Amino acid sequence: NDLVFDPSGVLYFSDPWGSSRENPVGGFYRLFPDGRLEQLDTGLAFPNGVGLAPDGSAVYLAETGPNRILRYRLSPDGTVGPREVFVQLDGGVGPDGMALDVDGRLYVAQYGGGCVNVIAPDGALLDPIPVPGRNVTNCAFGGPDRRTLVITEVETAALYRVRVRVPGLPLFG
Repeated sequence: NDLVFDPSGVLYFSDPWGSSRENPVGGFYRLFPDGRLEQLDTGLAFPNGVGLAPDGSAVYLAETGPNRILRYRLSPDGTVGPREVFVQLDGGVGPDGMALDVDGRLYVAQYGGGCVNVIAPDGALLDPIPVPGRNVTNCAFGGPDRRTLVITEVETAALYRVRVRVPGLPLFG
């Protein structure tokens, strides 16, 4: 459903196929450049957005069903730690797509919540970015300085953009 590459080309992705809050069968994976596939987690209620910490110390996963952000710590040798609940969100249906800025803040589209949640590296919820429409699906940084947050919202069938103080992480490649 969603994905992110690390600096070495490893692809982290979510697979919510057939999963829901009542049927938590979603998975979380990583695919290495040599073609090796590794399942990182299973039993998830609609795994969704994926993001990597700027320093490579963690990978984040939005789990829409229980309305939370999970964190998996990454060790220097590539070992992935167990699932941790990083942030429990309120309101809306649940988190969807996400992006990170260079300081490690998560920007999380809150489907059904009409906003992009902003989460500090320590898990504190900061002021959300309101969006004119409830069904926010994703966000990404763009523009020449990566300080324009582009937001997708399906209720109004529109793209929105907002300038932010800190640039987003550059995309792989």
